[in-house]
Amino acid sequence: SKEATPRKFYAMLDFDMTGFDLEAYAAPAGRCSARRLTETTTMVDAGSHVLAEVVVEPVEDGGPTGGGKTYYSVEVSRMSGAETALEDLRILDAAMAPRWDPDFRVYKVMLDRKQDLVQFTFQRADNGQLVTLEAEREAVGAGLPSRGRRLWIGEKQRV
Repeated sequence: SKEATPRKFYAMLDFDMTGFDLEAYAAPAGRCSARRLTETTTMVDAGSHVLAEVVVEPVEDGGPTGGGKTYYSVEVSRMSGAETALEDLRILDAAMAPRWDPDFRVYKVMLDRKQDLVQFTFQRADNGQLVTLEAEREAVGAGLPSRGRRLWIGEKQRV
């Protein structure tokens, strides 16, 4: 009999997702079968991870042969709910300095003189995150920023 071959995969659940079900199908269906080692919904605590496993083995005449098993594992993590980083941030028709970096929080945006509307698109790290963008209007002449105003998801502010 052959030695078992492990294969590992990773998955991340949003904070609002408390558990998951793992489905596995072996191919070709008549020559091998797949079975989960856990048959129920697997719950994951916020900020932690669990390991789900599937074994695939050859079959003859509808039953396992006992040799050549392949084990697949999926390490499933769940966000803690305290994530504050974005996956991506883009500003339409503008230059942003510095270039996007998820660890950097303050950017300068330069618009063309004909452009008077700033449009943001972003991807949350966790779909349950509440995102607030803050902007300050540029003061003409004095070089001093005016009072900031919060921009909500999808909201546009003329500057």
